[in-house]
Order: sequence, then structure tokens, then C-alpha cells
Amino acid sequence: MNELTELTQAFASAVKSEKADEIQKVLVSFDKTCRLLIEQETSQTNKKQLIETCLTLQKSWELEINQLKAKVKDEMADIRLNGKKIQKYLTSY
Repeated sequence: MNELTELTQAFASAVKSEKADEIQKVLVSFDKTCRLLIEQETSQTNKKQLIETCLTLQKSWELEINQLKAKVKDEMADIRLNGKKIQKYLTSY
């Protein structure tokens, strides 16, 4: 479980930095770590709990990624709008 805590911290840092490559690295590592932890667990009860924990984290992270995507989409729209305003200004002379 310590690995999941470290991955959670790494994900929070990657989302804060808004760097897609860092987020991708954490997600790949998360997938491998969850798979490995689940496969290594012998107790069915603990395995079920671990699966639920991984799924909960995955859903939470998916929500954060969607929020970040929306933010980037809004910023892109603002950039396009500013570009159109600049183009209009430049062509008005």
C-alpha cells in the first residue's frame, strides 16, 4: 500500500505541474503497481479491498484528469479568441 501512497503523491505533483508526460508516467506505473500488488496478494479479502482501493483511486484520478482537460480546452479557446482579435487588429490597417 505504501507504493499507492507514493503514486498518489506523484500523481498530485504531476497534475499540479500540468505536464502530460509526467501524468502518463504515473498512470503507467499505477497500472503496473496495482496489477502486481493484486497478483501478489494471497488473501481474497485483502485482494478485494486492494482492487476496490485501486478502482477508487483510478476514478478519482480520472476526474482530476478530466478537470485538467477542461481547463486546457478553455485556455485553448481563449488563445484562439485572442489570436482572432490580434489578426483583426493587424488586418484593420
